[in-house]
Amino acid sequence: RDYTVIGDTVNVASRLESSVARVGQIVIGGATRDAVQDAFECHPLPPVVLKGRSVEFQPYLVLGTRGTARSSPAR
Repeated sequence: RDYTVIGDTVNVASRLESSVARVGQIVIGGATRDAVQDAFECHPLPPVVLKGRSVEFQPYLVLGTRGTARSSPAR
């Protein structure tokens, strides 16, 4: 069986992966950051306009779990 995922959320994740994140980085959006902020340290990155959108999007770099995160983001 083959499965596929479609929709705006998948498109945003793809754009973050291809145009914002560098090799080895995990970059997430605000809704995901809100859901994981108690467990993970996240650092805001500069806002970006993603392909297919006209408004700025706020990405966040995941630094690691709380208590084990790097002190500064590699950017």
